[in-house]
Amino acid sequence: MSMSNPVTAVHSRFSQFLAVHPDIGRLVADLSPVFAYVRSNPEAAESIVPMYKRWIFASPIRHFALLQARPLWQRVLLMAFGMTLGPLWTLFLHQMANIRDVRWRAHMVSAILKDEASKRQARSQTMTVDVLGSGSGLYVIDAYRRLPSNCRTQFGLIDHLPETYDLARQYAKTTGLDVTTFNSTFQQHCADITALEFYANQAGTRDMVLMIGVGDHIDKVIKSRVLRALKGSEHPQDVASTNPDMIRLMSKIKSTLKPGGVFVYSFVQANVEDAYLEKVIRWRHRYRTRTMVEQMFAAAGWDSDQIEYVAGPTGVQHIAIARA
Repeated sequence: MSMSNPVTAVHSRFSQFLAVHPDIGRLVADLSPVFAYVRSNPEAAESIVPMYKRWIFASPIRHFALLQARPLWQRVLLMAFGMTLGPLWTLFLHQMANIRDVRWRAHMVSAILKDEASKRQARSQTMTVDVLGSGSGLYVIDAYRRLPSNCRTQFGLIDHLPETYDLARQYAKTTGLDVTTFNSTFQQHCADITALEFYANQAGTRDMVLMIGVGDHIDKVIKSRVLRALKGSEHPQDVASTNPDMIRLMSKIKSTLKPGGVFVYSFVQANVEDAYLEKVIRWRHRYRTRTMVEQMFAAAGWDSDQIEYVAGPTGVQHIAIARA
């Protein structure tokens, strides 16, 4: 006797289940246009958010009227299903898009490092790079390994947790980077980058400063009601009053760069995960629009003509490339 196809068997059982429970079938049917849209428009998954807003609010109300004849426990269960599946699916799609932007961000950092190192290699210069909030150093170690062997670079891994340097060393080992090369190329510096004494008396000493993903956690706790109301404001005075640590740090970075030095800064636009991160897991992210970032650079004394902005493929992640 031949074995039945497991996929066909599961599909058949699910069809039978939907036939017995038509109310769930209606909920599943509501998802069909969403799945079709995502399949045909993978590059624009985030634009399904308005569609889901309509689905989240309209679908449960419509189905509640259809479920009046069913037992109470079934009505509650199906209502909960209808209210949660939409937001979770939207969040999942957003994360898939965000992963693409994060990979693009790592590629951009690698390309910028390679370009700047090559320029200085042509002048027989060693490039000094500070990585603020380096963490385990994943993206910068990967970027270093892609540099031509004749590019001379010196990295400072700066983090307030000393344990992160050990993580970076372990990661370098897994990528095939020998300990001697790692120790001579990557130096550890424990520091709070928002502290007043950070970068004191170090003017004109760095070729490049990288701050990738760290600025999203600076000035993130807005305690007073007035400041919370200004959180999304792009007025210069409001930006200055709600981003003091970032503006002070950007000013320090500008002074510590050599003439022609580069500051690479990433920031995240407000998106659908905002409410989830803040309300569900209590992880407060500081989302900033490009206009707000421009105001921050201006307040820190940077020349706007020397700053290039690049948006990721889905528009979630952005990179600013500022030259001193």
